[in-house]
Amino acid sequence: MIRDGQTVNDVYPAILDRLLRQSKVASPRGLATFERLGDGAVIENAQGRVLVYTARKFHLAFACAEALWNLAGKWNVFGVSRFVKRMGQFSDDGRTLRSCYGARMYGDAPHIGDLKPNQFLEVIRTLVEDPDSRRAIIMFRWPEDCAIKKTKDQICGTSLQLFIRESKVHAVFNIRSNDVWLGVPYDVFSFSIMQAAVALVLGLDVGSFTWIAGSLHLYERDAEKAAAVAEEFINGRQVYRRFTDYPRLEISSHSTTGKDRFVKRANEFRYQADMIYRHIGECGWPFTEEQVQAVGYDKLKERIMFRAGFGSNFWKDLLLPIYVHQLLTTFRSAYPRDWSNWDYREAMIEEVIYYFEKLFPENIIQDVYAQTRCYWKPTKGE
Repeated sequence: MIRDGQTVNDVYPAILDRLLRQSKVASPRGLATFERLGDGAVIENAQGRVLVYTARKFHLAFACAEALWNLAGKWNVFGVSRFVKRMGQFSDDGRTLRSCYGARMYGDAPHIGDLKPNQFLEVIRTLVEDPDSRRAIIMFRWPEDCAIKKTKDQICGTSLQLFIRESKVHAVFNIRSNDVWLGVPYDVFSFSIMQAAVALVLGLDVGSFTWIAGSLHLYERDAEKAAAVAEEFINGRQVYRRFTDYPRLEISSHSTTGKDRFVKRANEFRYQADMIYRHIGECGWPFTEEQVQAVGYDKLKERIMFRAGFGSNFWKDLLLPIYVHQLLTTFRSAYPRDWSNWDYREAMIEEVIYYFEKLFPENIIQDVYAQTRCYWKPTKGE
């Protein structure tokens, strides 16, 4: 049974509840799970990709960084492990990840297999030549993966199919195995960003996002936390952080004539993503507090735009949470004693957001503030 909803927040708690109430127990590798086979959901508005339940912290900076990492076609583990350290545990060699979906999409993952066709480009070509096509598919799981038995990172996502219907780009994502507590919130975000990238290149709006899991499961160790979210939903006591359809990816309207221009735009897209990723990875947040004040916000904005090389809200919305996270991480390292004080931490978050209010669209600042405040709030044992 697949549940429909406008955003991920409409379907997520219901799926948790269904797993807890209407599932079977399976224990692959000796780990007990509640499991449903062939289950998933349809999110009617794929822009509503950010989970905003207070009972389930969502690391927005990591989600944005992972999406950018994929769009740039990277496979280095450091690109994501510096946001979530445990990601490094899934690397076989300490340097690369097999689940590098962007590199697989572009057919460029030499540590896995031979060079493959650029599937992102082929999807664009297919949809330009036949907008009603059912053949626009990106395959993430390669034949080489079937022969790999011993690996810490057995790729889960298998394919992403794109459709143009009613002048919108719709997506159907298939995944062999999906952890509903740790995986689903970030999978929905990352793969719907890929969908939005296709829409951006084609100059179309984003439609629905459907994901279907061969095994949709919840580990027994996460059952108590999942039950708390599901109970809030069932009893109508769910507590949302402020939510708008974030990121507000700006889809520019383009003429649908001239097929070559879309191919060129698809190639430029990866180049731009790679350039922005390098800017974040190599430069990080390039200004100290004193430099911010000395340079002035207008000049600072111009410099960031130039160095990062982005010109649309698509990139701004992915970059803002990453910049905020980097600056807060710097504060935490510089003032470890003060950082244990929540009043100080709250003040730093407000100060960092204040900087960025001068640089980015106002409509997303409060959303980032709410997400950041929740994520950086002290937890037990801190």
